[in-house]
Amino acid sequence: MKKILLAVVILFFVSVYYLFARDVSLERDVVITDNYYFSNFLNDLGKKDSLSFYIYFLLSGKEQPQPKDGFYSFDGVYSKSEVIKKFEEGPQTKEVNITILEGRGMYDIDYYLSVLGFIESGSFVDYVTDQSVIKSYEEYYTFLQNLGEDKIKSFEGFLYPDTYTIDISSGDIIRQVVINQLNNFELGIWEDRKNEFLYFSERLNNLGYNLELSVYEIITLASIIEKEENYNPNKNKIAGIFLNRLASNCQNIFRLDADISLCYGLGESYRTCTVDQIVSHLNDSSNPYNTRQNRGLTPTPIASPSSATLNAVLDFEETNDCYYLHDNSGALHTSQTLQEHNYLRSQYLN
Repeated sequence: MKKILLAVVILFFVSVYYLFARDVSLERDVVITDNYYFSNFLNDLGKKDSLSFYIYFLLSGKEQPQPKDGFYSFDGVYSKSEVIKKFEEGPQTKEVNITILEGRGMYDIDYYLSVLGFIESGSFVDYVTDQSVIKSYEEYYTFLQNLGEDKIKSFEGFLYPDTYTIDISSGDIIRQVVINQLNNFELGIWEDRKNEFLYFSERLNNLGYNLELSVYEIITLASIIEKEENYNPNKNKIAGIFLNRLASNCQNIFRLDADISLCYGLGESYRTCTVDQIVSHLNDSSNPYNTRQNRGLTPTPIASPSSATLNAVLDFEETNDCYYLHDNSGALHTSQTLQEHNYLRSQYLN
């Protein structure tokens, strides 16, 4: 019996020593954030490796490190002291390119960054809708100072679509993305055409439109057109038609009737909002983004418009047309009256 007990004791101490001295094979990237700590890293290891670290801290008397937020890369076999030293030395720089597509809104960007593993789902939306964050940026961007009476609910519409290089090791990924997007809007759009934005309503009135649009409303209109029309040469014409509708220059049509905007009120991304979902909610007047039920523009932009779309609104085509449709090949057909529109529907859409 004593021999068995001795064997058990020996086996126990051998096992403990094995775990204490055990090297760790790691081939992974670790991003330490406010929500992901060293303890999370330990728990994500396999059972043996995780247990060996806890035994190491227990027997060595060392405390777990508290690494700075950022990116840590592992590719090889490490002793536990080497792993700890790597965290204690601080994060590494790792630059990656991310591409924000035209017509994508904050829900799409949030999904994209979370799928890449750069952020927690929902955190991008939380950041760009945080009123304290928005206020903190106002002193740096002149376009935010020229929105008139409009109190923006988010940065939607100003999150300029482009490819950006960000350092995912820094721990402030969302802030990097947003600053890059706002910078591009300021430098690439606002500084180039600021006067056209500011005097757009005056131009409309000079042309006989009974309509006034703030800078924010111009961005909102552009975001809707971005979703409605993919082909850039058509966007000036679509802008002219929508302006006719907004100015009540059309008989029998008093709303934008841009069904794609409905999705935004549902909190749906480009990826998840289907035609069936749109059709099933067409009669919901409680959704302020349902432009088939509610007159005027949506309360906010619904996406990030491209420079081509913003320019198309500022350089809209004057037209008497009030209706448009796309045939099965994507070609645009416009008309002045509902009768003409219905005829085109019968010809091209059956």
